[in-house]
Amino acid sequence: MKRMYEFKSQDKYFHKERIGLKPNTIREIDLDDERFVELITHAINGFNENLFIKIVNVQTGDVFMREITDITWFKNMMIISWKHLEEQLK
Repeated sequence: MKRMYEFKSQDKYFHKERIGLKPNTIREIDLDDERFVELITHAINGFNENLFIKIVNVQTGDVFMREITDITWFKNMMIISWKHLEEQLK
């Protein structure tokens, strides 16, 4: 099964994220937000299903999707990393 998690990105980060210079996003964890609870659960229990992230540029509406490769957190911050694939840019 595939799971998709959508996050918004500012234009100044979106381009770097899309082309692979910054294949991750850092977010403040909000345990009232189901996305973070689910992502933490996947990180603890292992990736039993394919996880994907959808990044939306808030200024332009442009979108890209990538497969999540790692979920790490420290204190109240979560780093979501993804696999960069050249063919996904086409």
